[in-house]
Amino acid sequence: MVEGGSDIGNGKILSGHSSVVPVIRAQWRTFRLPFRAGLQTSKQMLRERVVRLLELEDEAGFSGYGESAPLGGVASSWVADGHALNQALLDLLSRRQNLPLASVLGGGCYARRLWANALLSSMDPEGAAREAADEVARGFRCLKLKVGFCPETDLERIRAVRRAVGSRVEIRTDANGAWSVSQALRAAKGFQEEGVALLEQPVASNDLQGLAAVRQSSGISIGVDEAVTDWRDLQRVLALGAADVLVLKPMRSGGPGPAVMLGCLARASGLQIIVTTALDGAVGRAGAVHVAAVLEAVAEPGNACQLLEWLQRLREAVLGLWEARRNLPAWAGDLPAWAGDLPAWAGDLPAWAGDLPAWAGDLPAWAGGIPARAAGNTSRAESLGNLAQGVLEKPHSDFRCEGFAPDEIGPALRQRLAKPISHGLATAGFLARDICLGIPASGPIIEVPPGPGLGFSP
Repeated sequence: MVEGGSDIGNGKILSGHSSVVPVIRAQWRTFRLPFRAGLQTSKQMLRERVVRLLELEDEAGFSGYGESAPLGGVASSWVADGHALNQALLDLLSRRQNLPLASVLGGGCYARRLWANALLSSMDPEGAAREAADEVARGFRCLKLKVGFCPETDLERIRAVRRAVGSRVEIRTDANGAWSVSQALRAAKGFQEEGVALLEQPVASNDLQGLAAVRQSSGISIGVDEAVTDWRDLQRVLALGAADVLVLKPMRSGGPGPAVMLGCLARASGLQIIVTTALDGAVGRAGAVHVAAVLEAVAEPGNACQLLEWLQRLREAVLGLWEARRNLPAWAGDLPAWAGDLPAWAGDLPAWAGDLPAWAGDLPAWAGGIPARAAGNTSRAESLGNLAQGVLEKPHSDFRCEGFAPDEIGPALRQRLAKPISHGLATAGFLARDICLGIPASGPIIEVPPGPGLGFSP
């Protein structure tokens, strides 16, 4: 179900934002989240996450929350801190308006229900098969496995999972950039025989030519993850025809606002979207739910045009809110409230929007699987470049935030956040399960909370 229909940005959501109530307090808290079970990727074993929570309070007593959860190879500390500020400002703005964050991000248009997939952590075939059968019994119809080890042993696990769950369950895989092109092609051949729907980041993130070679020489849909941080990365992927699916992490994009912009550009350029996280804590995952809800509602190129125009107005409101801050520590001035600048959409969008495919309904209605690959994406890359001059440009200067993060957390915060992480799910890719506190989830379905802002207060 989609709230708001196609009436994006009707003017009511940002009513009164010009009379800015200044932010007068900023506080960071640091905490550790242990995993219930270690998660082995092709690069490392993850057993815990150290994340920081930013709280901004304005003069009227409203508070907004954002999370910084850096992860090597995915999101640097300065990008993650920018995510925390962008999320906290958007959460604060949403709470002031008494609206869900998704409503503010989407100009009033967002999906209320999202589908999720289960991430399997077992590394042996028998364990993976048992885990898969358990998840399917809980209602999941889409499973994801970490691969990127030996193509042959990875294929053994996939075959075991396929035998355990049958042909009607979708299987997706993620190699985290571990393979050479020849290894990836060898793996893709066996994966395709088992009906794998997606092979995510099979080669290194800096090898877009190799990624394109894998896509062009295999029959399996290819996802790009670590290789795309901003619109320029996306433009290079499109120019090479290197991917069918963009795996979008708000933590890596610099916040929910920049993430929706990047996802909207990708969808309008013909890519499918999977919204996920970098194994964030509760606040980061809650933000990703709202990002996914907005992108799920962008069902036509015309909607993408409207949403991008709306995001320009929203960005101005967020920057105005941050510029009006008072009495904050010196480090606050170094945080980017929104990554990069926006182009003048009005002149660029209509010209190319009419040439884009109508891809409504492709994800996350995954009962029919990830849709068949389109022909090449090269012709859309130039249009994206004309459209997105300045979008999501990375800040050129690094920054550090020091001396602000007490390690102790109060009982209420601990109750909300300091719980073991369950690796989670992805809705049309969203990665989150019970750690997404305040967001009711029953099996593979996540309901977007109707409350203001993120839908809960840590």
